[in-house]
Amino acid sequence: MARRPKKASRPRQAKRKKATAPDRGLEPEAPPAGDVAPPPEPVAPIEPVVEPIVEPVIEPVAHVEPVAPIEPVAPVEPVTPVPRSGLPDAIQSVTAHGKISQVALSDDGELIAIASMSADRRAPTLAVHRTRDAAEVCAFTIETIAGNGKAACFDAAGDLLFVAGDTLFRLKVGETPQRLGRIECEAMFRDAAGKWLAFVERNGAVRFAASDAPLTEVWRHDAGRGHMLYGTQVRFVGGTSRVLISALVDRGPLLADLVERKIIDEYPRRGACADASPSGDLVAVFEPRGRQRDDWFSIYAADADDALPMTKAEIGPANPIAFAPDGQQLVKTGASVQLIDIATGAATDARPAGDTPPGSTITPAVLAFRAPTIAWTSFNFPKGDFRASWASFPAA
Repeated sequence: MARRPKKASRPRQAKRKKATAPDRGLEPEAPPAGDVAPPPEPVAPIEPVVEPIVEPVIEPVAHVEPVAPIEPVAPVEPVTPVPRSGLPDAIQSVTAHGKISQVALSDDGELIAIASMSADRRAPTLAVHRTRDAAEVCAFTIETIAGNGKAACFDAAGDLLFVAGDTLFRLKVGETPQRLGRIECEAMFRDAAGKWLAFVERNGAVRFAASDAPLTEVWRHDAGRGHMLYGTQVRFVGGTSRVLISALVDRGPLLADLVERKIIDEYPRRGACADASPSGDLVAVFEPRGRQRDDWFSIYAADADDALPMTKAEIGPANPIAFAPDGQQLVKTGASVQLIDIATGAATDARPAGDTPPGSTITPAVLAFRAPTIAWTSFNFPKGDFRASWASFPAA
């Protein structure tokens, strides 16, 4: 029997490759010596993995409320600037039977109330006049209201609050005065919004109260320190809770805050008066009896400590001043009326104030809250002249 020939040895490379190849069963016979190594066996194709198709689960959509349509935003109305005030065409006045304690203007400028003191029990000590023609609307005497008129102030609703003797009254014009209660008061003031009232007592102290509870004290300050000059003045600053207390014997005008119940600042010049512009951004400090000094008044911006620079060559001698309705000018009152431009210091011609006797003492003026009307008083004891005057400012 013939012997089986020996198998030829494979190349080392092929043998190493075979060693790493996966087991595929029986090895094929080696090719004859000298032949080229056979090509590698074809790799079986990879079967694609088919993922099962999952049907999406559609959740039912919840009911959606319809969205309300957006209302169009109303355009912001531009702030209408207050027209520049012109010099009054005419100045009106009425006389009283005794020294006038205080005058008050209704917010619309249609009425003026005059509280005065008289030895004649039948003479009016509280009178209300129409500003357009000076006609008397109503009047009360010592006999009808049991006291001299001391203070007067219109409230925001148009009713008149006044003090006669030691009693506070409320008067709906045309009706009988209503007694509210006992009070000590020499002058009375209120703010533009009609929220606060200020009562000045004989010793110069100022008592503050809410307008809907005038007899209930909210805060009290001994501003006058036991003395009054010739009538402590109170002026509320714009629409804020701040208030100016002035015409004090031994102090300059005080700036107080009613909410904080404290004095914030004190302006220079002892005994000086002060007034705030309608917007509250400016404060005027003036000395009505400043003689011939050219620095008898100053203007301050908001809380500034230093006065604004202002040329005063054309302004003339001292007299009470107040802010004009436009807030850009000052009104100088007395035997005549004059407008002073704050920015330049230029003054208009003076408009004579009727029959006010020379040498009369003029009290600081008050401005109606919603009308271009101003009112002030004068007294001249040697001539027995006691006068309330008022004027309206046209647009320049």
